[in-house]
Amino acid sequence: MSQETIVVRIDIRLSQDELAFLLRALGIAQIPGFTPSKTISEEAAGIVARTLLARGFIQLGEDGVLVDQGVAAAVGGGAITERATLLIVHHPTDETLDNPHWFYLIPNFTLYHSRPTLGVHRFKTEANGLEVAVDVASILDVPLDNVIPAPQGQEVTISRQVYVQGRELAHKGQIQQARQFLSQHGVKGSGLQALTQPQARYTVAQIQANGGQVAAAGMLILRVEDGYWIANVAPDSTTVTPVDSQRLLNTIATLMGTEVR
Repeated sequence: MSQETIVVRIDIRLSQDELAFLLRALGIAQIPGFTPSKTISEEAAGIVARTLLARGFIQLGEDGVLVDQGVAAAVGGGAITERATLLIVHHPTDETLDNPHWFYLIPNFTLYHSRPTLGVHRFKTEANGLEVAVDVASILDVPLDNVIPAPQGQEVTISRQVYVQGRELAHKGQIQQARQFLSQHGVKGSGLQALTQPQARYTVAQIQANGGQVAAAGMLILRVEDGYWIANVAPDSTTVTPVDSQRLLNTIATLMGTEVR
């Protein structure tokens, strides 16, 4: 009989100062999405230590700070994972304000790291693909109980030059000119809205660390009034494809190497 893996359930929120303190105590320089400052005043460290001690996250022993095992696994998971998926929500009114969601793919479970509000980090363990699916679907605003049909339009591939020029026109507020330009190069249906005025934009990237080298593959998800489009941006071309919500989740699952259903 095979030994069953037990996943410790963790769902904690930490301020940036608390996270930085814990990483220092664990000897971890950084995790994806967060690099703590190298210095902290003795007074500030004392305040943070007392809040963590009160919450049961650390103990003070003869050898210094002892971090709870579950808390250590959560905050340090990003430092040991070889694969991670980054899902970034781009704010439509200000694309400089991005909201990142990290999924650290650790053997036997996934660790979800998000920033629910400014200055706060959340770490949550997920034991299976269904739990991952719930969070991914929530981020993308995709219902799990029914399927949103694919929007009107057909898959089309355009050159990188056309994609960049169309995006630049849209950024300048020249929406009609951008739509006409992209239409001349084969983009039809709501694909024109997806590339010029999407209701929401998401970047999904699979990051693989191997021998100190980092490689990334990913896609852009564009939400419009009648559904979702996926844009695969390659060095020389961009392919935009209308997808129903189930195919969208399955595509993300394939990228992550897990089952999102």
